[in-house]
Amino acid sequence: MAPTRYDDALPKFAALVRKTLGEDAPVQNFFLREAGGRLTFVLTREIEESKKKMLIRGAKHILPYVEAGPGVVVRPDDLFDPALAAQDIGVFERLDHPKYQGFVRLVERRIVGQDWLEAPQEPIDSVPPILVFASHKGGVGRSTALAVASGALAERGYNVLVVDLDLEAPGLAGIFLESRQLSKFGTLDFFVESTLDDLYRLHSGLNR
Repeated sequence: MAPTRYDDALPKFAALVRKTLGEDAPVQNFFLREAGGRLTFVLTREIEESKKKMLIRGAKHILPYVEAGPGVVVRPDDLFDPALAAQDIGVFERLDHPKYQGFVRLVERRIVGQDWLEAPQEPIDSVPPILVFASHKGGVGRSTALAVASGALAERGYNVLVVDLDLEAPGLAGIFLESRQLSKFGTLDFFVESTLDDLYRLHSGLNR
């Protein structure tokens, strides 16, 4: 049996759910995908115990992208996250795959979240306007566009604060600052270094 790959895991799971529970089950309930790609099927309505067991058995063919055992099919209460019990949880995503064509309801637990799917927020009273330049792909001119826009606003007399939230490869500092002003390390380096430093201090204290 060929191993399941990331791109195949959700379509295979959706096909299993549709076959076991019916045509609408992949959107009436939802799939939860963790940051590492592991999938869980979350029931928003009761099903027969025999069908739940069929799902658990069938999901073994999707390893390692599911948890082996009963934890692959759960209720929202089992996940200790009240937000997952909301009626409108998840987004509808269309899959076009040899194993499954159609929509599924999907909740992504990504490290950076999925706020990009949300509509823009209303302005907050007494808070200056906040503009976000974002994209899923690097190298598309996001930093350059932000730098040009902020520079133009500053020339018009606005006070502008620019924050680079790219933790792995920040590029705005190189546009605005001279080379002698650039930080040697990035944000991730700072967090890793701080964590290791705390562990070192703890280890040193235990060995005194």
